[in-house]
Amino acid sequence: MIATTVTLLTLAFGSLSAYTVTRLRLRWVMWLTNLSVFARFVPIIVVMIPLYVTFRQLGLLNSVWGVIIALTGFLLPYGVVILALFRRRTTRARGGRAHRRLLALWRLSARHRAAVDPGTGVVRWIFFIVAWNDLLIPLILNNRAEFMTLPVVIASLVSDLFVFHNLMMAICLIALAPSVILVLLLRRFVVEGLSGGAMKG
Repeated sequence: MIATTVTLLTLAFGSLSAYTVTRLRLRWVMWLTNLSVFARFVPIIVVMIPLYVTFRQLGLLNSVWGVIIALTGFLLPYGVVILALFRRRTTRARGGRAHRRLLALWRLSARHRAAVDPGTGVVRWIFFIVAWNDLLIPLILNNRAEFMTLPVVIASLVSDLFVFHNLMMAICLIALAPSVILVLLLRRFVVEGLSGGAMKG
């Protein structure tokens, strides 16, 4: 649920922001985008204490929505930059006056499936895998068993006195299953998306 919700929110807000960056080309928009990307170079562990204090004041600790909001905020700058590259290519291909209408934006966002736009399909599943495998944010924000994600559960199986090897291997297999399945099913789109993003023009 967390990985799916984070993916949908990141794609929704990232598509809107990428459309703005692509069509407006204003100096302050590009400056803000570059600043947001530069902020991602700061290790996430540096912001864990302010993040914990802020979420505690907002009452978002030990909740699913707290993890969803934090992961979405962490992935959104990457989503804006990556989607802007593919959005620029798609909007140029559509051409005409359609970019001035909100309906055109909805069509561009809603119809970007992996078969139509490999780049957007790749970004979608990359966000899902990153949210699925993230450890630090759920570990810091949640300390109750009912809100633990699979990476946090795996980390909790290692103690100072004993390591639950059998249970850990079983849970690791479950945790790896989505990534392996997605890579096998979408390997063709991954190659097309990466090669499309590397090409100019």
